[in-house]
Amino acid sequence: MSRPKLKLKLIIVNLLKILFQSSSQNCGQTSTMSILLELNFKQKNATRLLTAIGGFSAYLLIKDSTKLSMALGAIMALMLRNPTIVYVFFITIPRDLIAAYRFLKLNIFLYYMEYKKWSMARIFQEKYRSMPNKCCFVMNERKLTFQEMEEFSNKVGTYFLGKGFRSGDCVALFMETRPEYVGLWLGLSKIGVITALINSNQRRETLKHSIEAAKAKAIIVGTELAPILKDVWQNEDLKWLSIFQFSDEEQRDNDNFDLMKEAVDLTADLKQQIPQNLQVYIEQCKPKDTLLYVYTSGTTGLPKAAVITNLRYLFIAAGTHYMVAVKPNDIVYNALPLYHTAGGIIGVGNALIFGCTVALRKKFSASNFWKDCIKYKATVAQYIGELCRYLLTTPRKPEDTLHNLRLMYGNGLRPQIWSQFTTRFNIPNIGELYGSTEGNSNLANVANQVGAVGFIPIVARTLYPVQVIRVDEESGEPIRNYNGLCERCAAGETGLLVGKVDPRRAVTSFHGYADQKASEKKLLRNVFKKGDVYFNSGDLIVVDILGYFYFKDRTGDTFRWRGENVSTQEVEAIITNVIGLQDCVVYGVEIPHIEGKAGMAAIEDPEHKVDLNHLSVGIRGSLPSYAQPLFIRLMAEIPRTGTFKMKKRELMLQSFNIHKISDPIYYLNKDGVYRPLSEEQYQLLLDVNKKDLQTNMEKLEVLKMSSMRPRTNILDRPLSKGKSEVSHAIVALLFSEVVQYCQSRVYTVPELQNRLHELGQDVGTRIIDLHFMRERSSKRETKLTQMLLFVKTTVWKNLFGKEAEKLEHANDDERTYYIIEKQPLVNTFISVPKDKGSLNCANFTAGIVEAVLTHCGFPCKVTAHWHKGTTYMVKFEDFVIARDKQLEDK
Repeated sequence: MSRPKLKLKLIIVNLLKILFQSSSQNCGQTSTMSILLELNFKQKNATRLLTAIGGFSAYLLIKDSTKLSMALGAIMALMLRNPTIVYVFFITIPRDLIAAYRFLKLNIFLYYMEYKKWSMARIFQEKYRSMPNKCCFVMNERKLTFQEMEEFSNKVGTYFLGKGFRSGDCVALFMETRPEYVGLWLGLSKIGVITALINSNQRRETLKHSIEAAKAKAIIVGTELAPILKDVWQNEDLKWLSIFQFSDEEQRDNDNFDLMKEAVDLTADLKQQIPQNLQVYIEQCKPKDTLLYVYTSGTTGLPKAAVITNLRYLFIAAGTHYMVAVKPNDIVYNALPLYHTAGGIIGVGNALIFGCTVALRKKFSASNFWKDCIKYKATVAQYIGELCRYLLTTPRKPEDTLHNLRLMYGNGLRPQIWSQFTTRFNIPNIGELYGSTEGNSNLANVANQVGAVGFIPIVARTLYPVQVIRVDEESGEPIRNYNGLCERCAAGETGLLVGKVDPRRAVTSFHGYADQKASEKKLLRNVFKKGDVYFNSGDLIVVDILGYFYFKDRTGDTFRWRGENVSTQEVEAIITNVIGLQDCVVYGVEIPHIEGKAGMAAIEDPEHKVDLNHLSVGIRGSLPSYAQPLFIRLMAEIPRTGTFKMKKRELMLQSFNIHKISDPIYYLNKDGVYRPLSEEQYQLLLDVNKKDLQTNMEKLEVLKMSSMRPRTNILDRPLSKGKSEVSHAIVALLFSEVVQYCQSRVYTVPELQNRLHELGQDVGTRIIDLHFMRERSSKRETKLTQMLLFVKTTVWKNLFGKEAEKLEHANDDERTYYIIEKQPLVNTFISVPKDKGSLNCANFTAGIVEAVLTHCGFPCKVTAHWHKGTTYMVKFEDFVIARDKQLEDK
């Protein structure tokens, strides 16, 4: 090969390395979340150069044709002018082709099922006939083959047909996980009866509401939940309800087995039942007939019964099966409850529709999860985000990697633990899903992209029925233009995820809830054109230039805790009924680095009449554990707006900080009783957060630092005095990389400044011991003024090569001091884009100062402001000033 050709080949290889290294970082082969909002200098120029080389090669082939050459020239001009589009198109081609192939298979399957007009019962019949002896469900030592499941469901259908139930009637199912759970609702579906899957955690009023919302004529209850139902059934409104009690052999052999007086022994009756041929009834069931009611808290109020038709069930289960590439010979481990969409549709559907074996567990167990995967020889497992976090908290053991899982799929795997989870447990593939029980805004991340909930190819961005529109983040309301229509968000812009409603297609249909008024509230009209209808997901999403979707937050009055959606209105209603007060507001508060939001209730109690013991008993008896507020705040008056609306956001920001809130705050103890939140408990909560912070990969990836002050490492100790000069080139390079890293993980300038402030705190924590050992022979300052002078001179000089210009004391506030730096070194390193013109990188320095002062015994808050260059406002706690005055008096 000649030398010029060799050089050209090396150039192309290096350009491809630049592009594909970037693509591997942004198409799923990363260890941390990476949101690509714009191309860097290398990527743009490498794309342009490769485009030029490709265009020149094409020109050599068509140079004899004038028209083709002119067309090529026009195309090349467009491509060179828009390198981002060219880059994204070619980088995402492999991902998009795989997704398009799977999506095409899904649609063909759905169209075929709709063409055949098969219900779920009919589909299962076909599957049973092709593999009667294959295991359908397994739980502990109990197995049900496809033939046994068919026979059991036929008995159920025949039995309830004989009891007078007909198509369109509803039966509630209140039972914990067992193989027969699916057989019960499948059997009822064969005669057209709708089954309402009641959450087994529901109690009292919530349970009563769920039964009434579905207009159930009867309820099937598991023996384990019979006492709870008995408490509700005594209500006059439910006395007419027929009760069928189901029990397994283990429960019946127990000496304490008790059959409700009002209940029919369903297990005994089914044993004697002779199954009939239900084919006539099965053929009458259509794809769009209602199959199930699955309850969701939605965005407001008590649980709502989401309508699941046969076609909807088929779409959810088949969509997941095809998009994450589950195979018919897979064994799927499903430790999720069967009343949920995740466990009861996405998990169970693999068996009913595609013939997979599904292994069940009564309740999720972190200590037994991997043991079960090994025991059942599972190749696929389901998760929810909280489940993954619980698994990570378990001690390391050999079973962690002895399983045969090739895929885990589900929703809610947080980017902070994604890589840690897949690495520790050796999970080759993650299928992250996005969707809701009732919604039609469905996405899937099948590219292993860390943190993404799904993606849409750029070529289909305007065609696919899921869009992200601009929204007011405070109110959750869409922002409309002068025509009254909504606008799509640009890359990096936070918006509301919506899905187009088209009842003609299974993919985009919206069946809503049993309550039509609640269904209407979830719809947005006149979104992109007059007359169109979109489903409002209530979720705030950010999209990058590669088409990946990243979850940011939820709107509305719902927060998520322990894997469940908690309705604030439901909790408020319970508390109001218990204590008889007029005003109460419930909201979620963040415990940093803990999944979801913990519940907190603010109660207006000016006369101090609230009985906390009575409140504890009422909440414990009326709400499931995940919905019980963790904190109670008693207030003389709840803050309100001018229109008398309670300022929930203001309370959320104040959180449970006992150092900033004068109102009494009570904490839910392990015995279920609310007691005052003590300083020890408060610090324990913060200590837990710090432990979590040590595993927070984002910060460890940047600076490998801890939020707690560690002992000085021997390698960190200086052998001699530090150099008086700082290598600005090295600091500039490192700091610019830190800013770029942080910028790719936030969406607004304030968020970026907060992130820089946090990193500055980490740096300040690490340098304290070093500075005092080097400069003061480990002697610590006790006086405030001397400490501030030490920061202004020694700390500043060692960090930035020069002292800060001024140190001033505020005239109107003895707690406030100002450190003035005319030209902060950190701001000279960064070229701030126009859209981030307000960015002040001196927040990084403010974080350092705050950490140094706070951890040296002078707790304060430091903020950076544009004034006289940059002014750092240092505001100390009251006791710091009081202590300093005492020292002066002595």
